[in-house]
Amino acid sequence: MDALRDRAGVVGVFDDTLATTVIPDEPLCWLHISDLHVVGNDWQQDHVLRAFLRDLPRLLEQAGPAPQLVFVTGDVARHGARTDYDGAHAFLAALCEQLGLDWRQRLFVVPGNHDVDRKAISKTVARYDRAFDELDEDEFRTAIGVLIDDADDLALHGRRLGNWCEFTAKLQGPARRVSIDRPFRSDIVEVGGVTVGVASLCSAWLSGPDDARGRLVVGQRQIQLLVDELAAGGAQLRVALLHHPLDWLHEVEAKYLRALLRNEFDVMLHGHVHHPEAGAFVQGRQGTLEIGGGALYAGLGEDRFHGFTIVQVDADAGRLHVDAFTWTTRSGFWHRDAGFHRDAPDGRMTLELAFPRLGKVATEKPAGSPDPLVARLRRAVIDVHGEQTFVGLADGAPKPVASIHDIFVPLELRRRDAAEANERLSLEVLVPGWLRPAAEGKRAARAVILGDPGSGKSTLARYLAMRVAESEAPVVPLLLTVRDWVMGGGEEGMLDQARRYAASVLEIRTSVETLEQLCERGQAVLIVDGVDECSETLRVGLRDRLHGVASRYPLMPVLVTSRILGYDEAPLNATPFQHFVLEPFDDEQLRQFIERWYVVAESKNPVERQRKQAQLWSALEAEPRAKQMARTPLLATLLALVHFHRAQLPGERAQLYAVCIDTLVVTWPAARKRSLPELAGHRQLPMLEKLAFWMQSQRPSNFDTREQQLGVVVTRRQLDDQLEAQLADHAPESNEGWRRDLAHKWRRWLVADSGLLQESQRDRYSFVHLSLMEHLAGQAMLRQQGRKGNDAITRFVVEHHKWAAWRETLLLALGSRAEDRELGSAIMEAVTEINPFQFPSALFLLGVLREEIDVGERLCGRALDVVAALLSEYGPYTGSEVRAHIANILRFTHRHSDTVRRWIEAGLAERSDRALVGLLSLVPTGLPVVHALDCREEQDLGLVAFLDLDRGEWSTWARGKAKRSTLLTWVMGMPFARAQRRLFGNPTQLDSCLWVAWLLHQMTWVWDRVQRVVADSDALPRTLVTGTDMVHLAPSIRITCGAELSERGPAAGDSWQGDPVGAGYHAHFGVAFSTQIGRDLANLTIELRSASMSYIEARTEIANTLVRACLPPASPAWKAVLEALAGLVGNYATADEASRMARIRAANRALNTGFDLFVDTHNWDTPTPEKHALQLALGLAQYQTSWSWPTSNYWPTWFAGAPPEHWLPAHVWHLCRAVQEPDNPDHQSHAAACLARGDFPEFVDLLRQFELGPPDPEFLAHFSGPPIELPDLPDPPPRS
Repeated sequence: MDALRDRAGVVGVFDDTLATTVIPDEPLCWLHISDLHVVGNDWQQDHVLRAFLRDLPRLLEQAGPAPQLVFVTGDVARHGARTDYDGAHAFLAALCEQLGLDWRQRLFVVPGNHDVDRKAISKTVARYDRAFDELDEDEFRTAIGVLIDDADDLALHGRRLGNWCEFTAKLQGPARRVSIDRPFRSDIVEVGGVTVGVASLCSAWLSGPDDARGRLVVGQRQIQLLVDELAAGGAQLRVALLHHPLDWLHEVEAKYLRALLRNEFDVMLHGHVHHPEAGAFVQGRQGTLEIGGGALYAGLGEDRFHGFTIVQVDADAGRLHVDAFTWTTRSGFWHRDAGFHRDAPDGRMTLELAFPRLGKVATEKPAGSPDPLVARLRRAVIDVHGEQTFVGLADGAPKPVASIHDIFVPLELRRRDAAEANERLSLEVLVPGWLRPAAEGKRAARAVILGDPGSGKSTLARYLAMRVAESEAPVVPLLLTVRDWVMGGGEEGMLDQARRYAASVLEIRTSVETLEQLCERGQAVLIVDGVDECSETLRVGLRDRLHGVASRYPLMPVLVTSRILGYDEAPLNATPFQHFVLEPFDDEQLRQFIERWYVVAESKNPVERQRKQAQLWSALEAEPRAKQMARTPLLATLLALVHFHRAQLPGERAQLYAVCIDTLVVTWPAARKRSLPELAGHRQLPMLEKLAFWMQSQRPSNFDTREQQLGVVVTRRQLDDQLEAQLADHAPESNEGWRRDLAHKWRRWLVADSGLLQESQRDRYSFVHLSLMEHLAGQAMLRQQGRKGNDAITRFVVEHHKWAAWRETLLLALGSRAEDRELGSAIMEAVTEINPFQFPSALFLLGVLREEIDVGERLCGRALDVVAALLSEYGPYTGSEVRAHIANILRFTHRHSDTVRRWIEAGLAERSDRALVGLLSLVPTGLPVVHALDCREEQDLGLVAFLDLDRGEWSTWARGKAKRSTLLTWVMGMPFARAQRRLFGNPTQLDSCLWVAWLLHQMTWVWDRVQRVVADSDALPRTLVTGTDMVHLAPSIRITCGAELSERGPAAGDSWQGDPVGAGYHAHFGVAFSTQIGRDLANLTIELRSASMSYIEARTEIANTLVRACLPPASPAWKAVLEALAGLVGNYATADEASRMARIRAANRALNTGFDLFVDTHNWDTPTPEKHALQLALGLAQYQTSWSWPTSNYWPTWFAGAPPEHWLPAHVWHLCRAVQEPDNPDHQSHAAACLARGDFPEFVDLLRQFELGPPDPEFLAHFSGPPIELPDLPDPPPRS
């Protein structure tokens, strides 16, 4: 043994260099069992297996030392079913626990023919299997070797072992599992001072219905691969495990493999024949001991078929001591097997190794080479990191089985602190350069990948490791985590940690010296994940170690990941480390993630898969908050898991967020063994709810849409104080120091281990997503107010629901109690009775319905009624958010969709006028409602209300359904504010006629009002009412302070809000009307030219902004417009009346310029007669309201010659001349004569009612005087 200990000190590729191995006094000993034939998930139904575990302690006392290894040589399951393997897993775990062994490291298993899932063998594969029988000896050996070397071909045949491979992954972990494309493996383990090499061979990969004796295949290539690995690992004792004895193999196999196995292995263990046997076989100059195992299950015909062995290795003497045991049915217990062998009457025999390999190793232990290590490490990385695990889902929800390639969506990055920082870079473009070893004389890539919490840094690190391991180049990825480095003390070097990573994670032992060789030759890629996870004191040391590794091994690529926050405290040098920032998912990447997710989660039903993909994407589109959450890869994965198993969007958001929080706080930390012991489980949830409520209360009650998406950020001090306060409430008997320390620890845990909170800026904290905070805050509200009953909850909701900051919180709270009809109905009743009812209340009511809250059909209809009544005042083009809510209710909810649909159908059949407009304001685009309305008569619909909608499909539909008399009635009663955009659009022939009539009607009314004001001016007080708000013309005029002037005109004693109307009426009229029309025309011109207007706070800059957008540089109108607009934004309420009148003139010039710009923009060189009439009417309207004619180049040309031929423009042309030349009565008579030629009787009769004249000179005198003195104007800016 001393010599063997000396030999163990020789450095080899797989040496355990973690620490000095403590060699136990007991010699190497193993337990060999076989043929368990477990049926179902309850192994204890087999009385022989039960007795085995019962009797084993007694038998071990008889045999001597306890086994340090357990070998299982096949037929673990009866039928190869998953349930069989569940039972086998439980049995083997119980066995290893009884022996005090870690089954992930000290248990070795190989499959037998009963471990094959014969249902997985397709007819095509079965034909391939039979085709081997037709090959001659050389062809057979070549074909088997080629097949084993081709992973895809081997996987095709290996599918029959799919359940077996899953079993090994669950039992022994990803590092020691086997796969369908490589169902065999090798292991090196140090036991009792002996380096044991175990080759777990597979003799069942071609096992099928006709796997009779002489038809089974192992493959020389399989054995040779494992022999090379064991030789490179310096194994002192080589043990081969396989299920079938050699004489059961194919005749070609038996001929060649017997010699190979006996030449390369010291011991060969098998099962299958259900009869324990042992014997020495000699081939050439090497000796191999072959030991067969009996069966361990009940139901066999003879006791002699039961058996197992315990083998002790005497390393110094080169002997094996075999103890054999069997089962007696008569007595029902296990005991020594006296019939085991004729040389072992007491069940014990000693076997000599004729040419013991231990003796050869004693003089020279092979040091090995890194090449087999590279292949082994690469394969282990694929096994360990290739599978995407989904841990932490509560209630045992089924989790998809996926590889990282199945689910990983290539992310995009941007360079940090570079000129092209805003450019998104594809990961697929960057990765090849990152992972490529450096050419001679050059340095390999160095990169730092930064990202926010949950942005996918760790998954990316695993993906990069997989890319390296699967590449053609013989390069090994060394994936190290800073968390493990810190747990190891934070003092070891990078290669020391890499050695530990290989041993503990990959189950492969190696040395720092060997890893150095790989790094020096560029055969390694170092990937360090999470440099932010160490303290500030350790971070500098870690940075220096990374710099040292990068400098010492220039050929080795080095990649590092870190959170953005805290990284700059000890950053890596920008030279040579390039820095990149991970970008969140965009829409395309999010779609790709959903598609990949459901390929995995719904793998067997493509129709259902596509349906669920579309459903989840539509739900995210309908729920912007959830979609924003899903842009973070971590939360996207969590959301997909929860949505698939537990809750549906958007109606069950409350349940979705509750499960997300429970997963982040309870189940994920528990699954990853990162729970906070002092607050484990659900104990901290009520305290987190109070924290969220406090943070929610810090939000302003009103904010814009952008601010609504921002989280609430608090300082570290504020957060610690709140956590400490929660602990004081939770444990009032605790001391202050304990609470303070635990609050700090809790805060760190919530950020680093839970992920519920994030450090968004240095010492600034927020919830990882706003919706999670709102959900918790809503639960706190229910707890606090619920103690007083539903009335208190209702009052709180009514008081807070109008505030944008509280709406989502309240809806999530109520959604968590969606089945409580009493509470839902009380809240719905209270909100619908609010007066005045406004948009925030409307959105809240529809949110209640969308959250699937039970309120009953009556209250659902009542909510729709009050919302429709609100929208009837504004029309369907102001309720886009409302329609989106209705669309989501109809599409996604189960409780209210039918009620809403019936309400819409009833309204389409019964409502009219504004009530029908209100209903249609709720109807989402795409619902087939037009047919229902077309079936009703015009007079029954109240089409005037639809014509007032200004634009869109309903206005167009009403125009097509209305009679011309209805259209004229509608136009004549239209206020200026509603007519404005129609007037300045691109009118049709009928439109032009209607607007000509409307303009003449308005101008007649204005002229009449002005005449009355002048007539009454001496008798009225000269009180001036000033302002700049909107003025609506005919049939009533709304003044700035909000009162109305009736159509009969102002008279003595009339007052507006207590202010008498005086001679200043015309001044007010000029200011208010000219200001509004000037602004609107300027904005309209901007829209027509597709330019944008910047809104700025300083009113003095408005003029310049409008001019830049409206006029080309160096325009002749530049100065005039600038002067006019400068006057437009001035203060009209000055004390000096002359100055006031001058400003009115400036505002009038703004109006004139607006008309001129409008005409120029339309460029009506050859208008239709109706449009030409409208142009003339616009000019006449300009004069009647601003007392100056248009200055457009078009205007003089229209009056330079004879009037137009068509009766309508000729009529308006003569009216214009009548105003210009009031002393010439011929113009009025010519205008009347034109109407006689009209072909639109209703229109002609209407036009005959209008009488126009020029403004009174006394009225115009108010607008005389010098122009405004302005400072020097700047040069015109370039056109934007």
